Amino acid sequence: MTTPPPLPLPVMECIRFEGSGVGLQTAGFDRKRLDAAQAAAREWLASHPSVDVISIESSFGNLLAFVTVWYRRKHQ
Repeated sequence: MTTPPPLPLPVMECIRFEGSGVGLQTAGFDRKRLDAAQAAAREWLASHPSVDVISIESSFGNLLAFVTVWYRRKHQ
């Protein structure tokens, strides 16, 4: 008995949020930038309940903090 092939998964997508600011590079300053990026990501996720989150990553650049959300759109 054969089974049909699995349905293809929806395309994986990502969206990136930034937290920025000007100041001395301290742990507290980094925390504020990361908090800002995370707040933006939480706001976006709350307004997009129809996505399946795959992963959430945080990173830092030159005076920036990034939060990247990898997701797939749920089948309608």
